[in-house]
Amino acid sequence: SNQARQVWEAAHDLYHSLRPDTASGAALDSLCSLTGTYRLLAKQTLINVRLTLNPNTTVAKDCRIRTLSGHFFRLLKEAKNEANTETEIEREFLADDYGPIMAHTDTTAEIKNPVVGWTAATIKETIVSGRLKETDDELRIRRIVELKAKGSSSFDAILARLMRVANVEAVHIKEDIRSFEVIIKGGADEDIARTLWECRPIGIETLGQIACTITDSTDQKRIIKFSRPEIVNLTLQVTLKV
Repeated sequence: SNQARQVWEAAHDLYHSLRPDTASGAALDSLCSLTGTYRLLAKQTLINVRLTLNPNTTVAKDCRIRTLSGHFFRLLKEAKNEANTETEIEREFLADDYGPIMAHTDTTAEIKNPVVGWTAATIKETIVSGRLKETDDELRIRRIVELKAKGSSSFDAILARLMRVANVEAVHIKEDIRSFEVIIKGGADEDIARTLWECRPIGIETLGQIACTITDSTDQKRIIKFSRPEIVNLTLQVTLKV
């Protein structure tokens, strides 16, 4: 009976590994790869930091800072002030840890590797937001979304194709009779325009505030339009009792 149970359990696991809804781990990766969907790996957050340096000051590569949230970042390229006056130099810093680490704009980071003449490190912006390794549930959902993007110019297909563009955070599509407007946050203009051209229905006009010119397969210039969202700054008033 023990041997029969082992055979039955092996067959049971094999059967469920062939179904996207029940497969997990490497089996799910293999299933999703059949339709061109691959698990997103973890990546680190990349930020732009403004360094305040006194004259003739050099900050070596891999020097580290700590943000207000307690996360550590390291310098990717040496920063050197060869001028005779105090100078601000912008450099990229990479997070030590993987995941969606927040680095607040216009905040001052703590210098963990003190250098004579390096007086301040101010966070300017987040260039690339980090992420954790995609879970099985997230991979299953993304597989379904990407399958909708195959060979179609419907609303769902265009939305899915645009969400696959690198660094795109959000997409909103406004439809009209013979045109549509895409409002998209994140991503490079050229990548967005190319994706819109590839999935745009023939004879349908694209609208928007940004116009990009691309070259099609016949070497003709095509103008693709889309818009960027207006960022609304919010303030929060908090009363702390300690």
